[in-house]
Amino acid sequence: RSSDLSNMAGAERWVPELLEEYVTGQQDSKATEVAAGVKDGNCTILEVVEALGSFLANPEHRTRGRGVQLLSQVLLQCYTMLKEKEAEVLVAFYENRLKDHHFIIPFVLQGLKALSLCKSLPKGRAVSVLKAIFQEVHVQSLIHSDRHTVYLIITNFMQTREEELKSLGADFTFGFIQVMDGEKDPRNLVVAFQIVRDLIVKN
Repeated sequence: RSSDLSNMAGAERWVPELLEEYVTGQQDSKATEVAAGVKDGNCTILEVVEALGSFLANPEHRTRGRGVQLLSQVLLQCYTMLKEKEAEVLVAFYENRLKDHHFIIPFVLQGLKALSLCKSLPKGRAVSVLKAIFQEVHVQSLIHSDRHTVYLIITNFMQTREEELKSLGADFTFGFIQVMDGEKDPRNLVVAFQIVRDLIVKN
């Protein structure tokens, strides 16, 4: 199917089918096929969001979660292609989703990780993402791999948006202390202490 995507005329013919197979059919490989369609120019990432609409608005949190999970998996493969306006829309979407059911939060964090690597992310959005995480996510209640994702988001922004993050001032330090308070996983502690070292050096 993936090799046939470029021969299909219009996203409306194949995207909904793939999304249905992923969300309700539990076929994870379909995310790669959707990403291939975005890379080939057969649809945009915002068209994927639009096609996911009924899943993202579904009252069942597991269905919403699968929708967000698919979008995040596509983003992780396509974030280098995002235009500034697309990144703006996606950041607003993901920040809002941090308020959703706890089941969905790990998939939201994966999407934010992709956006933290995106060069077209509008100025000011690194700050708004971290503020949203600090305010909405109880990081230490997450499993270690999801906590690791949070540390990676922070690290990515520190490496690429250092000047922007300075506007957070003490809020960044307090927010980060809250994130890592109680951390016991050795792999996460390595990353957390690297962030602490960078904070000390750069301040």
